[in-house]
Amino acid sequence: PIQARPEDIAKYKGKYKAGWDELRSQRFKRQVEQGLFEKSTPLGDVINKGPAWRKLPANKQEYLAATMEVHAAMVDRVDQGIGKIVESLRAANQLDNTLIVFLSDNGASPEIPGGPGYDRNSGTRDGRTALRDLQLQLPENRNKLGTEESYTGIGPEWASAVNTPLRYWKMESYDGGCRTPLVVHWPAGLKRPAGSITRDIGHVIDL
Repeated sequence: PIQARPEDIAKYKGKYKAGWDELRSQRFKRQVEQGLFEKSTPLGDVINKGPAWRKLPANKQEYLAATMEVHAAMVDRVDQGIGKIVESLRAANQLDNTLIVFLSDNGASPEIPGGPGYDRNSGTRDGRTALRDLQLQLPENRNKLGTEESYTGIGPEWASAVNTPLRYWKMESYDGGCRTPLVVHWPAGLKRPAGSITRDIGHVIDL
Protein backbone atom coordinates (compact mmCIF):
# COMPACT_ATOMS: atom_id res chain seq x y z
CA PRO A 1 0.00 0.00 0.00
CA ILE A 2 1.09 3.60 -0.55
CA GLN A 3 1.78 5.12 2.85
CA ALA A 4 4.19 7.92 3.73
CA ARG A 5 5.00 10.57 6.30
CA PRO A 6 3.06 13.86 6.06
CA GLU A 7 6.22 15.97 5.79
CA ASP A 8 7.39 13.92 2.81
CA ILE A 9 3.99 14.01 1.07
CA ALA A 10 3.86 17.80 1.47
CA LYS A 11 6.94 18.18 -0.75
CA TYR A 12 5.00 16.88 -3.75
CA LYS A 13 1.73 18.76 -3.32
CA GLY A 14 0.39 19.66 -6.77
CA LYS A 15 3.30 18.11 -8.66
CA TYR A 16 1.16 15.56 -10.52
CA LYS A 17 -1.95 17.60 -11.27
CA ALA A 18 -1.17 17.59 -15.01
CA GLY A 19 -1.76 13.83 -15.13
CA TRP A 20 -0.01 10.68 -16.19
CA ASP A 21 0.41 11.54 -19.89
CA GLU A 22 2.30 14.71 -19.03
CA LEU A 23 4.42 12.86 -16.47
CA ARG A 24 5.39 10.21 -19.02
CA SER A 25 6.34 12.92 -21.54
CA GLN A 26 8.38 14.91 -19.02
CA ARG A 27 10.22 11.86 -17.72
CA PHE A 28 11.14 10.67 -21.18
CA LYS A 29 12.54 14.10 -22.04
CA ARG A 30 14.79 14.00 -18.97
CA GLN A 31 15.82 10.41 -19.65
CA VAL A 32 16.97 11.37 -23.14
CA GLU A 33 18.82 14.42 -21.79
CA GLN A 34 20.62 12.20 -19.27
CA GLY A 35 21.62 9.67 -21.91
CA LEU A 36 19.53 6.84 -20.49
CA PHE A 37 17.59 6.37 -23.74
CA GLU A 38 17.98 7.45 -27.34
CA LYS A 39 15.56 10.08 -28.60
CA SER A 40 14.41 7.53 -31.20
CA THR A 41 13.23 5.14 -28.48
CA PRO A 42 9.55 4.33 -29.13
CA LEU A 43 7.35 6.03 -26.54
CA GLY A 44 3.82 4.72 -26.59
CA ASP A 45 0.94 6.33 -24.77
CA VAL A 46 0.11 5.65 -21.16
CA ILE A 47 -1.85 2.40 -21.00
CA ASN A 48 -5.30 3.30 -19.70
CA LYS A 49 -7.66 0.91 -17.97
CA GLY A 50 -10.29 3.63 -17.72
CA PRO A 51 -11.04 7.12 -19.07
CA ALA A 52 -8.24 9.37 -20.31
CA TRP A 53 -6.93 11.90 -17.77
CA ARG A 54 -8.53 14.86 -19.56
CA LYS A 55 -11.94 13.16 -19.38
CA LEU A 56 -11.86 12.62 -15.62
CA PRO A 57 -13.82 14.99 -13.36
CA ALA A 58 -11.72 17.45 -11.36
CA ASN A 59 -12.28 15.70 -8.03
CA LYS A 60 -11.12 12.37 -9.49
CA GLN A 61 -8.02 14.01 -10.97
CA GLU A 62 -7.27 15.58 -7.60
CA TYR A 63 -7.52 12.24 -5.82
CA LEU A 64 -5.40 10.37 -8.36
CA ALA A 65 -2.75 13.09 -8.31
CA ALA A 66 -2.67 12.77 -4.53
CA THR A 67 -1.95 9.04 -4.79
CA MET A 68 1.16 9.82 -6.82
CA GLU A 69 2.20 12.43 -4.27
CA VAL A 70 2.19 9.67 -1.65
CA HIS A 71 4.08 7.33 -3.98
CA ALA A 72 6.75 9.99 -4.59
CA ALA A 73 7.01 10.59 -0.84
CA MET A 74 7.71 6.88 -0.31
CA VAL A 75 10.56 7.01 -2.84
CA ASP A 76 11.81 10.19 -1.19
CA ARG A 77 12.02 8.38 2.16
CA VAL A 78 13.98 5.55 0.51
CA ASP A 79 16.43 8.17 -0.80
CA GLN A 80 16.76 9.65 2.67
CA GLY A 81 17.51 6.24 4.14
CA ILE A 82 20.14 5.45 1.51
CA GLY A 83 21.65 8.88 2.13
CA LYS A 84 22.12 8.04 5.82
CA ILE A 85 23.89 4.80 4.92
CA VAL A 86 26.16 6.60 2.44
CA GLU A 87 27.03 9.29 4.96
CA SER A 88 27.85 6.67 7.60
CA LEU A 89 30.15 4.88 5.17
CA ARG A 90 31.78 8.18 4.22
CA ALA A 91 32.33 9.05 7.88
CA ALA A 92 33.97 5.65 8.40
CA ASN A 93 36.15 6.21 5.31
CA GLN A 94 34.66 3.08 3.73
CA LEU A 95 32.43 4.53 1.02
CA ASP A 96 34.79 4.03 -1.92
CA ASN A 97 35.56 0.45 -0.93
CA THR A 98 31.93 -0.60 -0.36
CA LEU A 99 29.92 -2.22 -3.14
CA ILE A 100 26.45 -0.66 -3.23
CA VAL A 101 23.87 -2.24 -5.55
CA PHE A 102 20.41 -0.74 -5.98
CA LEU A 103 17.66 -2.17 -8.14
CA SER A 104 13.93 -2.84 -8.09
CA ASP A 105 12.56 -6.35 -8.28
CA ASN A 106 10.15 -5.58 -11.13
CA GLY A 107 8.36 -2.69 -12.80
CA ALA A 108 5.99 -0.33 -10.99
CA SER A 109 2.91 -1.98 -9.55
CA PRO A 110 -0.53 -1.34 -11.10
CA GLU A 111 -2.26 -2.99 -8.17
CA ILE A 112 -5.05 -1.48 -6.12
CA PRO A 113 -5.03 -3.69 -3.01
CA GLY A 114 -8.34 -5.03 -1.83
CA GLY A 115 -9.54 -7.67 -4.27
CA PRO A 116 -9.16 -11.44 -4.08
CA GLY A 117 -5.57 -12.60 -4.01
CA TYR A 118 -4.19 -9.59 -2.19
CA ASP A 119 -2.94 -9.25 1.33
CA ARG A 120 -5.94 -7.66 3.00
CA ASN A 121 -5.15 -6.13 6.34
CA SER A 122 -8.30 -5.13 8.19
CA GLY A 123 -7.01 -2.25 10.23
CA THR A 124 -4.24 -0.48 12.06
CA ARG A 125 -2.39 -1.95 15.01
CA ASP A 126 -4.47 0.10 17.42
CA GLY A 127 -7.77 -1.09 15.92
CA ARG A 128 -8.77 1.58 13.39
CA THR A 129 -10.31 0.33 10.14
CA ALA A 130 -8.15 0.32 6.99
CA LEU A 131 -9.85 2.33 4.25
CA ARG A 132 -9.85 1.06 0.66
CA ASP A 133 -9.60 3.00 -2.58
CA LEU A 134 -13.29 3.87 -3.02
CA GLN A 135 -13.59 4.87 0.64
CA LEU A 136 -10.53 7.10 0.40
CA GLN A 137 -12.08 8.98 -2.52
CA LEU A 138 -14.90 10.24 -0.29
CA PRO A 139 -14.32 13.87 0.78
CA GLU A 140 -14.51 13.01 4.47
CA ASN A 141 -11.71 10.44 4.13
CA ARG A 142 -9.35 12.25 1.78
CA ASN A 143 -7.08 13.35 4.62
CA LYS A 144 -6.49 9.67 5.44
CA LEU A 145 -4.78 8.93 2.09
CA GLY A 146 -1.19 7.90 2.73
CA THR A 147 -1.69 7.34 6.44
CA GLU A 148 -1.68 3.97 8.19
CA GLU A 149 -5.47 3.99 7.86
CA SER A 150 -5.29 3.87 4.05
CA TYR A 151 -4.72 0.78 1.96
CA THR A 152 -4.54 1.51 -1.76
CA GLY A 153 -2.09 1.84 -4.67
CA ILE A 154 -1.32 4.05 -7.67
CA GLY A 155 -3.12 1.93 -10.30
CA PRO A 156 -2.15 0.97 -13.85
CA GLU A 157 -2.08 4.43 -15.47
CA TRP A 158 0.41 5.90 -13.01
CA ALA A 159 2.40 2.64 -13.11
CA SER A 160 2.61 3.02 -16.87
CA ALA A 161 3.95 6.56 -16.46
CA VAL A 162 6.37 5.53 -13.72
CA ASN A 163 7.79 2.87 -16.06
CA THR A 164 8.54 5.39 -18.83
CA PRO A 165 9.40 4.59 -21.60
CA LEU A 166 8.76 0.86 -21.13
CA ARG A 167 5.44 -0.87 -21.74
CA TYR A 168 3.15 -2.18 -19.04
CA TRP A 169 4.08 -2.93 -15.41
CA LYS A 170 4.67 -5.53 -12.69
CA MET A 171 3.14 -8.97 -13.41
CA GLU A 172 3.56 -8.57 -17.19
CA SER A 173 6.40 -9.97 -19.27
CA TYR A 174 6.75 -6.78 -21.28
CA ASP A 175 9.82 -4.66 -20.51
CA GLY A 176 7.80 -2.59 -18.04
CA GLY A 177 7.28 -5.69 -15.95
CA CYS A 178 10.68 -7.33 -15.99
CA ARG A 179 13.28 -4.77 -17.11
CA THR A 180 14.51 -2.57 -14.28
CA PRO A 181 17.33 -0.09 -13.66
CA LEU A 182 20.43 -1.17 -11.77
CA VAL A 183 22.73 1.33 -10.08
CA VAL A 184 26.15 0.21 -8.84
CA HIS A 185 28.60 2.28 -6.79
CA TRP A 186 32.09 0.99 -6.00
CA PRO A 187 34.86 3.43 -6.93
CA ALA A 188 37.64 1.18 -5.62
CA GLY A 189 36.48 -1.87 -7.55
CA LEU A 190 34.80 -0.78 -10.78
CA LYS A 191 36.96 -0.21 -13.84
CA ARG A 192 34.51 2.01 -15.71
CA PRO A 193 34.60 5.81 -15.25
CA ALA A 194 32.15 7.25 -12.74
CA GLY A 195 28.72 7.91 -14.22
CA SER A 196 29.10 5.35 -17.00
CA ILE A 197 26.06 3.66 -18.48
CA THR A 198 26.24 0.05 -19.60
CA ARG A 199 23.59 -1.51 -21.80
CA ASP A 200 24.73 -5.08 -21.19
CA ILE A 201 21.94 -7.52 -20.37
CA GLY A 202 22.02 -8.91 -16.86
CA HIS A 203 19.78 -10.89 -14.54
CA VAL A 204 19.33 -10.67 -10.80
CA ILE A 205 20.65 -14.23 -10.56
CA ASP A 206 24.01 -12.86 -11.78
CA LEU A 207 24.35 -11.04 -8.48
